[in-house]
Amino acid sequence: MAKRIKIGEPVNEAESWAFDFLSENLPQHYLVITNLEVLAQSGQPLEVDAIVVGEFALYLVDVKGYVGNLRAGVNDWSLDDRWIGNSLSKANYVGRVLAGRIGDRMPRGVRAPWCQGMVLATGRKGSNIDIEKDFAELCVFTPAEILPALTETAYLTSKFDSPITDQQRDYALEVIGRIGVMASRQNHVQDFEKTRLL
Repeated sequence: MAKRIKIGEPVNEAESWAFDFLSENLPQHYLVITNLEVLAQSGQPLEVDAIVVGEFALYLVDVKGYVGNLRAGVNDWSLDDRWIGNSLSKANYVGRVLAGRIGDRMPRGVRAPWCQGMVLATGRKGSNIDIEKDFAELCVFTPAEILPALTETAYLTSKFDSPITDQQRDYALEVIGRIGVMASRQNHVQDFEKTRLL
């Protein structure tokens, strides 16, 4: 069972189910950090459903409660023949932002851990979801596929497949912790707390 750190609350039933599923089924040395924001260079908060600190990479997991037949292409996605947005491109973008922030903090000559975007289509609590990918390498998974994808090197999109060192992990967690503090500071203006964008 992996350790889970809740930064925010799940926004729907699919997220609640997915976070419990990941926490219960991933190895105990894994860390699942849920419902947080990563700040872009512009200061814009980028929502992340979960960051899984794994053995070989940091995985930014976007949880989608899709039910039915999902067709995932490089650009176009559809669910039961209805066009939907490409969630993987967003997860990959946030992964690049996080990798840049971690890389800025790493000492010279030390490689930052690999940050990889992924999409978990939950279906109905793990059932009623089929995924057809245009390319097998696309990191879009059902609950039955996500556990190997988070634990095996065959699913890495990086050329580096060595385990994350303790030093890399410590720097990554330090950056993630700072991001959480910066995001919470942005929600406060003097004695007021921002709650909703009008």
